[in-house]
Amino acid sequence: MEQFTMRLSWLDAIQNLGDAERGRLLTALLEYAKTQEPKGLRGNERFVFESIAKEIDRERLCENAQILCENAHIDSTINSLSDSPSEEGTSSTMVLSSEDMFEIFWKRYNVKVNRKRCVDLWRKIKPDYKLLQTMLDAIAAWEKSSRWQRGYKPDPDTWLRNERWNDEVPDVEPPVPSGRKSKLTNLAQLYRETDE
Repeated sequence: MEQFTMRLSWLDAIQNLGDAERGRLLTALLEYAKTQEPKGLRGNERFVFESIAKEIDRERLCENAQILCENAHIDSTINSLSDSPSEEGTSSTMVLSSEDMFEIFWKRYNVKVNRKRCVDLWRKIKPDYKLLQTMLDAIAAWEKSSRWQRGYKPDPDTWLRNERWNDEVPDVEPPVPSGRKSKLTNLAQLYRETDE
């Protein structure tokens, strides 16, 4: 992990820490982002570190999921993540929380509005890995549709609320070859010819 996002909300968490504790906390967070091992925690910063480290973990997971999406390997990854026990009788080692799955959806859906409503709807839907994969597949299919190509893309909260992943995707319209005129152009030409 090359970078992580520092949040303004952390300022409240470190308000009661002294300068030395803040310095150790920052150093430990940077080390944790690099190696996933906290080092140098010895004062009150230990208590703040845990909650911030969880956010770094979530960001790392979302970054990894984004890389997977970009490389078109999300299918096998999501399918391999299941709640079913593995051969040893333990659950899968990589488990995505609902928030992590939402982040994957949010990064994949290319209209970024009404995030708070989307989060609320996501919590109501409670998607599992299979549904997330269905949603991602539907988004990919809709992106190729003529409606989305022409710019009609519903806001993500509308898409979630109406369960648009269950809708039939309209056929993809082939582009009109440059040598042929569209029907609208032909109609306009006929209209002009009748006026003359």
